[in-house]
Amino acid sequence: MTIESPTATVLGLRWDAAADELFFKVDLKESLGFLTKRRVLSAVAKLFDPTGILAPVVITGKIFIQRLWAAGLSWDEPLPDELQTTWVAFYSELDVINKIRIPRWLGMAEGRATTLLGFCDASTLAYAAVIYIRATDAEGHSAVSLLTARTKVAPLKGATIPRLELCAAHLLAVTLENVRISLRLTDTPYYLWSDSRIVLCWLRKPPTTLKPFVSNRVHQIHELTSPNCWHYVRSAQNPADCASRGIRASQLLDHPLWWQGPGWIMDKHTPNFSVIELNDEEHNILQSEQRVSSFVATTTHQPALTTRRRDGQMIPLIDLAQIRKGTGVSSSSKLKSLNPYMDDTGVLRVGGRISKADLPEDRRFPIILPKHGRLVELIIRHAHETTLHGGPQLVLQTLRSRYWILNGRQAVRSYGQKCVICRRHRGVTLSQQMASLPRQRISTSRAFVSSGVDYCGPFTVRVGAKRSRTKVLWYNQLQTLAARIEACLNSRPITPLYDDPNDKLALTPGDFLIGAPLIAVPEATVTAIPSNRIKQWLWVRHVHQKFWQRWSEEYLSTLQTRNKWQKPTRDVRRGDVVLVRNENLAPTHWRLGRITEIHPGSDGLTRNVTLRTASGTMTRAVQKLCRLLDSEHFESTASTGQDVQNSTDLATT
Repeated sequence: MTIESPTATVLGLRWDAAADELFFKVDLKESLGFLTKRRVLSAVAKLFDPTGILAPVVITGKIFIQRLWAAGLSWDEPLPDELQTTWVAFYSELDVINKIRIPRWLGMAEGRATTLLGFCDASTLAYAAVIYIRATDAEGHSAVSLLTARTKVAPLKGATIPRLELCAAHLLAVTLENVRISLRLTDTPYYLWSDSRIVLCWLRKPPTTLKPFVSNRVHQIHELTSPNCWHYVRSAQNPADCASRGIRASQLLDHPLWWQGPGWIMDKHTPNFSVIELNDEEHNILQSEQRVSSFVATTTHQPALTTRRRDGQMIPLIDLAQIRKGTGVSSSSKLKSLNPYMDDTGVLRVGGRISKADLPEDRRFPIILPKHGRLVELIIRHAHETTLHGGPQLVLQTLRSRYWILNGRQAVRSYGQKCVICRRHRGVTLSQQMASLPRQRISTSRAFVSSGVDYCGPFTVRVGAKRSRTKVLWYNQLQTLAARIEACLNSRPITPLYDDPNDKLALTPGDFLIGAPLIAVPEATVTAIPSNRIKQWLWVRHVHQKFWQRWSEEYLSTLQTRNKWQKPTRDVRRGDVVLVRNENLAPTHWRLGRITEIHPGSDGLTRNVTLRTASGTMTRAVQKLCRLLDSEHFESTASTGQDVQNSTDLATT
């Protein structure tokens, strides 16, 4: 008779209460059968390992799934022979996981010193972080246990190894912070190791001196860990190497580097390996990730002041030979009025007339900078945001407390015009060259055959006999008032008036409706005149044709010129983010939308667009829109890793 030990299952792990050990149970009763991507993904998903103890084996399955996606296989398409062979070799050894036993107790007890030890590593396939815990008693005896591990598959786009190593270091910092909070070990000392000397150099630099990708992760690592706790370890002694490259289950069963870590971490005096000097290749990689933070004035072996661009090319600005000799600059130089000089550090400064003023040195002798350049743009951006998006005068005043930018006012104004926040507050709408008049507007036809005018809009009329102190127009009164207003509007002259009272009268819209202005005095009756004395039909035709002749000769010529919107401007494009003008609201409350369709006119210029907002789609004239972001902006942000929301998301923010 055998009595089985009581077991419990928690989050994929099984606990043997009698032996106080943790173990896994992998069931391989299901045959391999017809191998497809669907079945492989199902098998890997069964390896549920939230603690990361089986990370070297699980990451091997994840890497294999990534290979299936890269091969472009469908869900139920059979695997190629090469992939089938690799999977069968991996899957057939998974039952070995059932033999793995992990002590549950980590050795932590009162009176024992606890230390957290972390390692990170990366390869072209994946990157990983693993954490051990060391408990040391009063006699100096130490016990090291594997605590947790995390892995991530490397992106298919092919990031560089140094950047993957940095991602591994960031993963280790985040995992360590989670462990310290979960186990309440926030005051416990810790040591961290990486086998990348480039990453260790990055961690010892200010994040502002590095490019955005590196700078962001270094900044986050500095917030979670101390740079002094990071040390160098050789790859052969790095247990995270097992999880970054992946190993088989049979190899994991007896792998001392993974289960206990390198032998020297048992010592309570953890060795601090010094960072080996970088070789030429590593030094070049380190330099390539440096952010250009200043313009360098070259004073040796260079006859001109130059700026170094990111591609390394030196661009000459002015001749320095004359400045070195103290003879000043040429009369045609833009710097002549600034009286430039070079200080002891080789920086070109303004030598103006306020050198004796009681002001800081940077304000008396500001640094001269060119109009264009990434550094200048960043400096203007900082000043623009520091002044809470102030105007050109305020930003320029702030800049000149330290810098003197050539054509600074134009540079500041140009940046302000590109600022999205300033665009939204200004609310300047778009415009396009005035279109040609449609054929219906310049052809002879009856009035209101092809067009109509809604001049006044709808009126609100109260219906009923309820008494009120407010004066209300009844329907018949409103009808009479509207008719009189219509008569006044249609009696306005549409051609110039003549000074001679005996000359012709100016044309009015009423002449085309009833043959005379609607508010004109009624003509005398002609009923007493015999009808045989008037050729009525010919006379009406003559008057009608005379009116149209005068309209064509006198009025149409006044429509020839464009009184506004005289030049073509840049057309809006699909994808542009715009604000829809609302005269009743401030520009900051205008509705946000994205252009989905454009409707060019016969001349190829776009004056009407269809856009999508949070409330649906609508068609608007460009004069009712304010451009906020160009479609090219979204293409440029892709290189910096910034995400761009769709128009619906933008409209709801």
